[in-house]
Amino acid sequence: MDIAESLTRKGAAAVIVNYSRSADEARATAERLEDLGCEAEAVAADVSDDAAVRRTAERVRAAHGRVDALVCNAGTTRWVPFPDLEGLTDQVWRRLMGVNLMGPFYCARAFAPDLRAARGAIVNAASIAGPRATGSSWHIDRVGEQVFSEMAAKEELKAPLRRTARPEHVAQMVTSLLESDLVTGETLIGDGGRHLGY
Repeated sequence: MDIAESLTRKGAAAVIVNYSRSADEARATAERLEDLGCEAEAVAADVSDDAAVRRTAERVRAAHGRVDALVCNAGTTRWVPFPDLEGLTDQVWRRLMGVNLMGPFYCARAFAPDLRAARGAIVNAASIAGPRATGSSWHIDRVGEQVFSEMAAKEELKAPLRRTARPEHVAQMVTSLLESDLVTGETLIGDGGRHLGY
């Protein structure tokens, strides 16, 4: 279960599924949510583009009139070995910061009036590379599915709970944070305790 489905099952009346590249997956998610009784729409917008984010906010405002929750879950990475400083080019750096740093800010700023009016909440999802200097994330497209699967299995064995986060775990954390009336400004790490060993 992903975040959108978890929110729908908790009673969300409408969900906007934002995407910048995976149009087919976004539309499939919207259709699945509609089957569950939620009004859903896939909307294309690159979160690193402030104008695109503002257009999305206007579209949501016009269609639904209110926003109770904003989940910023977009992210990108580029695998670069720590010693290879030249490998982290200006273009790569701008893309990483545009999506991972500016994106959540642009979204929060664009939706702020609606969230204030509804006394809504924002949840930003990010990589463990945010609070921990672990370097670039592993990539299936870099090492292949089999090697990636083997690496993930080894990571699970290193976690105290012998599990690492899957989509349903992230959905559970996001949903529980949105249901918590007095939690704000917190960082919640859900990786089965793996971060304790870094």
